[in-house]
Amino acid sequence: MLRIFSARFKPIAAVLISCGLSFAVAAEDGLGARAQGVLDRAVAEAGLPALSAGIARDGKIVWVGAAGFMDVENKVAANPDMVHRLASVSKPMTAVAAMQLVEQGKFDLEAPVRKYVASWPEKPEGEILIRHVLSHTSGMRHYLGVENRPMSHYATLLDAMNLFKDRPLAFAPGDQYLYTTYGYTLLGACIESASGEKYADYMREHVWGPAGMEHTNLEVKGLDTPNKAKLYRRSASGPVADADDDASVRYPGGGIQSTAADLLRFGLALENHALLSKASMDRMQVVPPLGTPPAGGKRTPYALGWMVFDSKDYGRIVTHDGGQSGTSTNFSIYPDHGVVVAVLCNVQDASKPVVDVTIALARLAIGLPERTPGAAAAN
Repeated sequence: MLRIFSARFKPIAAVLISCGLSFAVAAEDGLGARAQGVLDRAVAEAGLPALSAGIARDGKIVWVGAAGFMDVENKVAANPDMVHRLASVSKPMTAVAAMQLVEQGKFDLEAPVRKYVASWPEKPEGEILIRHVLSHTSGMRHYLGVENRPMSHYATLLDAMNLFKDRPLAFAPGDQYLYTTYGYTLLGACIESASGEKYADYMREHVWGPAGMEHTNLEVKGLDTPNKAKLYRRSASGPVADADDDASVRYPGGGIQSTAADLLRFGLALENHALLSKASMDRMQVVPPLGTPPAGGKRTPYALGWMVFDSKDYGRIVTHDGGQSGTSTNFSIYPDHGVVVAVLCNVQDASKPVVDVTIALARLAIGLPERTPGAAAAN
């Protein structure tokens, strides 16, 4: 299904942009126990198989936890270090890699993608620039039909591009917003060309390694990953085991696997500018103007690899969610408070409870009072 602003971002924005500022919660005030309670309640009330999550604050990880079962059938308890599919939370990592190459003078946001990938065909709708694929304004379409459950394996990103490269664009590049994971597959191929390294090698050497993300890698079908959460889908009777698909068509935009703690390390590395300069991180948070005003006057909050919200209560929120077979995820940075939150769930279509948990943990870390039932709707 194509992801559009009204369907994808309104529920998140309604929850994220509310509440009030206060002082930071001290660790000795029981942050860990209260955070664990948030996870336990969410698993019980939303019928989730498992959650793992973590909070970083003031430059360090202050809590990681888990609840539920990483393997429901065999009653294997969840643990804080379990590995999850990240789904679209992969995109900010790829965007950071692109911006690193911009800093090195190897990448130009205003350059056409065909400068880096010569096999990308000319499009009658117009030239796709690097910034277009970063911001989902290229006109490239998202998955068609059953492509959201890919089963074919692609040896390279260039091979994967053959699935969609000849499809017409939905509009002239830069004119509108249309979410597309395939755009990030193209971006990954551009990164390979500009860097002279395979996508996975580049990420290990320049993103995951420097950030200390030891449990982060591509999800390769058939390759066993220790401590990986089993994949589930939701049903009326509870979680049902979900079959593996093959992530090779979407590695840069939805094929990375990781842990809650590794995501916190990624956020901290961005906060202390170990991966990018402050100027580059600021540049990533600028939402591009569109040629055609969106329906209803609404603008997408998508910038360069991130959703960006500004709230009088939370300040700036730099975030990305993810949803895929067997997973629902959220990763959020609250730079005005020095807070990073990661929440990972091993079931599809659980975006609302995952976002609710993200907000609840952020409130604890920032020092806001816990919400009472119905508070979100009232705000």
